[in-house]
Amino acid sequence: MYGYTAYGLTLRSELILPELIPAHAAPDVTITLGAVPETLAAPTGRGVWYQVSPHEFLLNIPDTARYLAANGSTVTIERAPDAPDALVRLYLLGSVLAAILHQRGALPLHGSAINTPRGAVIFCGPSGRGKSTLAWEFQRRGYQHMCDDISVIGFDAHSKPLVYPAYPQLNLWADVLEKHPPPRDVVRALHPELQKYALPTRAAFDAAPTPLFALYYLQTTNTDTLTLEPIKGLDKLQILVANTYRARWIAAMAKRTLHFQTAAHAGQSIRTRRVTRPLSPFRLHELADLIERDLAA
Repeated sequence: MYGYTAYGLTLRSELILPELIPAHAAPDVTITLGAVPETLAAPTGRGVWYQVSPHEFLLNIPDTARYLAANGSTVTIERAPDAPDALVRLYLLGSVLAAILHQRGALPLHGSAINTPRGAVIFCGPSGRGKSTLAWEFQRRGYQHMCDDISVIGFDAHSKPLVYPAYPQLNLWADVLEKHPPPRDVVRALHPELQKYALPTRAAFDAAPTPLFALYYLQTTNTDTLTLEPIKGLDKLQILVANTYRARWIAAMAKRTLHFQTAAHAGQSIRTRRVTRPLSPFRLHELADLIERDLAA
């Protein structure tokens, strides 16, 4: 068994997880290899590849693995013969650990996070809005990377929101890497059918839970507009609820009330902005400049 940390949790895993930071504390979650049922006994929600109930989550990825996450504390993996290790880990570190976080009552957002002198900053929004690309640009400017794709919000002893770091890796599309190429020997393909690549960020990774200062909601427009505006009141709560990672599972997990309360509490004390950028061209450097000026204001 190997020990790791991610998303504020200590993991003990029978599967080697080279993406993660090693840790040796008592585990919050145990990951083992073993038999996984094809269906749940009493699912309250389902999709093409998954079934969910208040205490269990079953994910079935054909030709890769079946995963069972239970009670926020255990994950069992039944891998397919000859399934690549990297592909088995891809779904474990994404949807499966997200299910564990939901089972534990955490608030995982669909976003990337960096650390700044004023605290943690999350870039959130639907897929394709440039969250990872923006996080990478800030890393190139000297900021530390904390999360990619899933940014987990928790609370400190004074009930102030924190961001719990994920692991030192950014997932970037091929066209982004072509414009800003890293050393060729450090990236690897995430999935055989996607032009998306994993970029290690260990040298620029911040592994400490950090107070959450601001959240930037990214959206695109067909015009040449590049704007930044405050989000306040109920609109702030709606952004947090709508951008929760795998939010469609929450009702079937009987977590809707807790999710709403957690999002409302988190939103009370964080700066929230709506950032609108052109769909094309990206105008990445101008966008990062705009956000840097807002952070300094």
